[in-house]
Amino acid sequence: MLDIQSLSITLAALSFVVAVLYYALNLREIGRNRRITLTSTVLEPFMTKEGYGEVMEMLVMEWTDFEDFKNKYDHRANPENANLRMAMWNRFETIGMLYREGLLDLKTLYSVIGGVLTVIWYKFKPIIESYRETE
Repeated sequence: MLDIQSLSITLAALSFVVAVLYYALNLREIGRNRRITLTSTVLEPFMTKEGYGEVMEMLVMEWTDFEDFKNKYDHRANPENANLRMAMWNRFETIGMLYREGLLDLKTLYSVIGGVLTVIWYKFKPIIESYRETE
């Protein structure tokens, strides 16, 4: 037969375990919500008419080689375009850093800008590498 003291200790221990589990689940959910909120905030500039226009402006750029690119789009030849490019590249770099730190939700990132990010990377990769080599 159980005595009152044993029952009391058992209930206290069970209450403690339930409280720890609830706290752990709550922390996990808070972290998930923060990650989704930050992801949405980071992606917000891409979900506007202006953001979409900036992406499209980058996608329609054409050049034959690095010299042609520099003649058309370098900061000396076309400061407005260089500002657009650097802003976009810095956004993507920030997204990459935040993702590597585990602060962004990959599924949301991929569904919103995965295709755009990939296309822009492959389009500008030779240009970025050429700039790195010359500096």
